[in-house]
Amino acid sequence: MAIHSAELRAAIQAGANADAIRVIRKILTWGGVDNPHRQKRTFHWLNRNSESLCKKLQDSIRLLRDDRLSLERFDGQDLIMNSAITKIVSLADEEEQLVIYDSRVAAALAFFAIRFAERIGKNIPSVLRFAVANESRRNPSTAEFQFDRLFGSQRDLCHASMVRLTSTLIQNVACGATPREIEAALFMWGYDISQSKPIGS
Repeated sequence: MAIHSAELRAAIQAGANADAIRVIRKILTWGGVDNPHRQKRTFHWLNRNSESLCKKLQDSIRLLRDDRLSLERFDGQDLIMNSAITKIVSLADEEEQLVIYDSRVAAALAFFAIRFAERIGKNIPSVLRFAVANESRRNPSTAEFQFDRLFGSQRDLCHASMVRLTSTLIQNVACGATPREIEAALFMWGYDISQSKPIGS
């Protein structure tokens, strides 16, 4: 992963779009998101922006890092965000503050948000309203605690918002760990939360 990250950052700094595409294909394979059918939208966007890819990734990183900036450009046409692109943007971030937000990380965060709400005896705070995938093993929603879906008419904007929210949250609670270390722990926890549903379920 570190090698792919270094190669991608070097390509972006040099404005070498062809090199960036080459590394991105390796990242998609590494991340298990290189299925041409399931990622048809991703490959279409990459191909359509092949001559401006480095600039598009730089813009994505800049927008996601700064919560004062609008994320409206993540409309699926100008900029895109999904389970594949979140890996690319995260590895391209030189400050290593943007975390990968996929269905596993989402499941773990939502699971712990419910646990927190149950402990304090209140509703889930808005800052912990994570969007989750549809599959049952990665959706901890209960009758009392419901989470929005990552998909829908504004899925790119929603996904980008989750990347920003999660990255900011992890930076604030890291307590000595790196964002990447916390992301990795969430990734492992969120593989299947169906057997460890919160008490309220």
